[in-house]
Amino acid sequence: MLAIHMGAWNPWNLYWKIRWYPMPAQTARAALPKLLTQRTFQWGVAFALISAASAACFAVLGAYGSSLPPGQIFHAGLEQTQLMFIALTVGGPSAAIGLFPLVPPLVGLIPVGWVRVVMGSMVYVAILAAAALWALYFLMLFLVAFSFNSSKVTAEDGQSVIVAQQGVRHPGYRIYRQISPFIYGASLSGDSGEREFPTQHCTLASQGPDLVLSCDEYTIRVPPAPE
Repeated sequence: MLAIHMGAWNPWNLYWKIRWYPMPAQTARAALPKLLTQRTFQWGVAFALISAASAACFAVLGAYGSSLPPGQIFHAGLEQTQLMFIALTVGGPSAAIGLFPLVPPLVGLIPVGWVRVVMGSMVYVAILAAAALWALYFLMLFLVAFSFNSSKVTAEDGQSVIVAQQGVRHPGYRIYRQISPFIYGASLSGDSGEREFPTQHCTLASQGPDLVLSCDEYTIRVPPAPE
């Protein structure tokens, strides 16, 4: 029989106390309301759902971006990798916050001692593996997302382009012209010499099938992007 002290309790500490000793199923069921209140359960489930939604957005963005032809990018206010970085940043902490109050009490309620030990060890291994994978993706997307210096420029008739700075040693630019509401295709690229291309100071005007992009002293005619 397990005696549970319900003073100032921490779910993880309680989990460590109860997992090593056998607990009759009846005692386990009686202890559940003390270990996991309804409000704690609701908050845990809410954060778990947020994490699941973020993971779904991350997967959909990655799959959709990979399916685009070479030279095309997805841009919906932010570039695809930046949106994936936001989804990853929201999803990881939400999963940790949501599962923290749920997992330890539920694992601790397993009445058979050796099963509880094995399950608890598997949970910890899974948490460490998921945290390592999340940290790797976080670092990779952080480097990619914030190396993409770009701005969206819209003409009066609604047509738009994405002006992206590329290169560090040899500054240059790449211009993506809108193909569909959130898809842009590479139209042209060029070299801006020894100085950084002014992506944040541009205007756009329509002239027939082409667009005229003006960025400080640069005036560039942008032809339609190949689909």
